Amino acid sequence: MRIETLIWQAVTLHRQGQISKAFETLGEAIKLARPGGVIRPFIEAGEGLKSVLQATNFNLGHDRLARALEKVRGSTKQAQGPVLTRREKEILQLLAIGLSNQEMAEKLVIAEGTLKRHVANLYQKLGVHNRAQAIRQYNQQP
Repeated sequence: MRIETLIWQAVTLHRQGQISKAFETLGEAIKLARPGGVIRPFIEAGEGLKSVLQATNFNLGHDRLARALEKVRGSTKQAQGPVLTRREKEILQLLAIGLSNQEMAEKLVIAEGTLKRHVANLYQKLGVHNRAQAIRQYNQQP
């Protein structure tokens, strides 16, 4: 709840022209959210937060929270599509041919739990929730 309050306080301060105070407040929210991987309040703030994020050149980093904030910000990276690792591309191809988790794990010589983590990260990057959506996204790539 504290994180959400800070986010909306930053949005309000920004709208009132108190730019540096807005950035400071947003920075505090990010600092509180990062250790727990909290992203939902930032996503829910959406358009309200977008103007604050676009007005700053915060180095957001490369973690899950940073990706969520970049998505809200509307960065050019997101417009080009997510950047997938080599392993994520391999998994996406294996998903597309219909292999089970066990079959993919064996083919990639990794534990099934590791594969599931890769798949979850892939779904998050693509903004999908299941295999069918991931495959559809894969087939729509140029």
